[in-house]
Amino acid sequence: MRPDRRILFLLFALALPGLWLAVTTPLDSGRSVMLVLGVVLSGLVMMGFAWRAHRSGALLANRCATCGHAMCYTRPGEVKPPAGSSVTKECFWRCRRCGRLV
Repeated sequence: MRPDRRILFLLFALALPGLWLAVTTPLDSGRSVMLVLGVVLSGLVMMGFAWRAHRSGALLANRCATCGHAMCYTRPGEVKPPAGSSVTKECFWRCRRCGRLV
């Protein structure tokens, strides 16, 4: 599986405005504290959605080393390697096209 560094850049880009707001806003009143908390919480929720979409293969998917198509994350126990396979551990990533397990 080829790692995709674009998801890390996307998560950083989502966190950057909230970080900038938290650093530059004076926290002298209750409204400014609520504003910063709201922005940080919204950023965390958006980053969670982006990460889950990435793991499912829908957003900036990891690519298969064999065919180059998107791979999706499977739950433990959902897909097991076939008997006699050289794969000895449980696999968590599966190619959507060729079925390669990683």
